[in-house]
Amino acid sequence: MGHFKKLSKHVAAKLGLYRDPKTTREELSFKYIRGNGLEIGALHSPLPVRAGVSVCYVDRVDREESIRKFPHLDAAEVVDPHIDDGFVLNSISDASQDFLIANHVLEHASNPLAVLKNWARVLKPKGVLFVSVPAADKCFDKGRPLTTLDHFVEDYNAGAAGNAKILSERNRPHYGEWLRISEPNIYADRKEKYVAPSPEDMERRIDFLLDRAEEIHFHTFSTESFRSLLSYFADGLDTAMNLARLEGAESKAAEVRRVYARDLKMSGCLECGGCEKTGKCVVKDDMQTVYPHFEAADVIILASPIFFYAVTAQVKAPIDRSQAMWCKRFLEKGPDERKQYDSGKGYLIAVGATKGKSLFDCVKLEAKYFYDALDMTYEGGLFYRDLEKRSDVENHPDKLQEAFELGMKAVKTANVE
Repeated sequence: MGHFKKLSKHVAAKLGLYRDPKTTREELSFKYIRGNGLEIGALHSPLPVRAGVSVCYVDRVDREESIRKFPHLDAAEVVDPHIDDGFVLNSISDASQDFLIANHVLEHASNPLAVLKNWARVLKPKGVLFVSVPAADKCFDKGRPLTTLDHFVEDYNAGAAGNAKILSERNRPHYGEWLRISEPNIYADRKEKYVAPSPEDMERRIDFLLDRAEEIHFHTFSTESFRSLLSYFADGLDTAMNLARLEGAESKAAEVRRVYARDLKMSGCLECGGCEKTGKCVVKDDMQTVYPHFEAADVIILASPIFFYAVTAQVKAPIDRSQAMWCKRFLEKGPDERKQYDSGKGYLIAVGATKGKSLFDCVKLEAKYFYDALDMTYEGGLFYRDLEKRSDVENHPDKLQEAFELGMKAVKTANVE
């Protein structure tokens, strides 16, 4: 299950693989869900929420139609929804909801990135997008190939370009997988006999489903592929989204804090000498909220665009103010102890518009001594040329994937528990 904060909008994402997924969802609900919001496709199993939380259920058909469509369900448990297309939410105003819940819904969307963008649109700042999907190898999709990030991006680009026909045709292989793999698995799970259709009948059934745009599990997920999708969305399509937590058997437990230098009201180092005897900065501004994060972090990833072959002025300020931490290190460690780094590991991500050979030389050296002040080793990072606008990276999913993999490597090598 993915859990995003919208920058605090955030997404809580989850794949329940070994624990009871309903138990895990309920725990995360009580932790993250507050205020007034939406749940898409709850049907007969709405997410439990805290007392005082108000949920508006959304579905494309009314309660009576759901009861007719699913006669095996207890009618008393079927929710009474607000009628709208839950993938689009045309009737819901922008920035109007404290949260949006969608459990086992996203896999039914033929264009998941577009749906995530629609869901994020209705969230207030600091709103929560609470999403879960089934793990393919633990449900009736077992045996189907996992949907790749490139495929998700191609779907999104086709939709964004208005190529509805192309997007529809891209669903044809999914219908084929559903009929050839998922449907027989469903019959087997029910212990019912399955009669395989002839190749001709199979193609007719695929055409029928395609013509009616029937909902199926279009896409399949593992923990890692779901994380890739959510990270691409948060880093490339809606940078106000922050992946706050991802639950799954293979996930790495890491608490992430983002510090945006542009939002800090602070000066650079005044060279006043106030930190030399105590290791503490005497300037009282927003930097005082950053020092505890520096001290607590096992891993720090510094990221900046390149301005005149250096980091931005906003990023340079907290770097310079780390002088206080160098003084603290000097006071607490002897000369031989200072040859070792005990506080963690640091990485750098830098992006420049030009292609100069020496574009990153200065910032690499600056990062090395910044992490030295923090008693951390500098582990290198990612350096990308020829990216002028923030949106340019959306055309390079490989770079977003590399950034995601750097984060996973950082957590793994830091032995974060």
